[in-house]
Amino acid sequence: MKKFIAALLSAAMLASCLASYAVAADAPKDKEPLLEALGIVDNGISQKIAENAPLTRADAAYYALKVTGKMDIPDYKDDIFSDVTSNVENGAAINYCAELGLVSVGDNFRPGEAVTEAEFFKMILSSLGCDKIAELFGGWPSGYMNISRTLEIDGGLSGIGENSPLGYKHLETVLMNTLMSPVLEIKMDSGKTKIEKSDDKNVLYKIFNVYKVRGTVTANAVTSLKAPVGIGDECVRIEDTVFKVSDSL
Repeated sequence: MKKFIAALLSAAMLASCLASYAVAADAPKDKEPLLEALGIVDNGISQKIAENAPLTRADAAYYALKVTGKMDIPDYKDDIFSDVTSNVENGAAINYCAELGLVSVGDNFRPGEAVTEAEFFKMILSSLGCDKIAELFGGWPSGYMNISRTLEIDGGLSGIGENSPLGYKHLETVLMNTLMSPVLEIKMDSGKTKIEKSDDKNVLYKIFNVYKVRGTVTANAVTSLKAPVGIGDECVRIEDTVFKVSDSL
């Protein structure tokens, strides 16, 4: 079921149907509802976060696909790695990553090992189509780490280095940073290659067709800042724009 959370200051909305997803300004910094609404994580993640379970390489393969909009993971077919079978959790995601070129194909994948920051970022950025840009920045691993810093995908991961293992406590931060990161574009200028960040597009908008609007909620079903009564059960107004509630995230 899609959700709507009463907003005070900020909102994200579906561009196609003017629906909104808003977070109260005084609410805890809880990223999970948006990630769940987009189908990137499920409610089972809370326990793993509470336990600070290690984020395995198999987990990373799954979430790298999901956060970049590859929601339909094909069923497991043939063995690609000697240590990945149909019985391995997220084995289908691992094989799909291999088929898409997001991970290198070799003898072993080591699905149960904790993923490092550099390995996870590489899967995500490759899935976003940044391999050519990464090569311009220095290839593996420095090119991918340079891009992750440029896009601030590593934001909030204090004390974590490229070879550090990640845990579930880091997962939501990386996923939200990815969604909010700008889209990189390769352009030619006088015969020279330039890398530019899009001013008006981020991953959230480009892949999920969702964009974020910041502003004051001026009316809801109960009350209004500009009138004696609210504007009805089906709408909320942010600044001077009215959005539908029924189809919101």
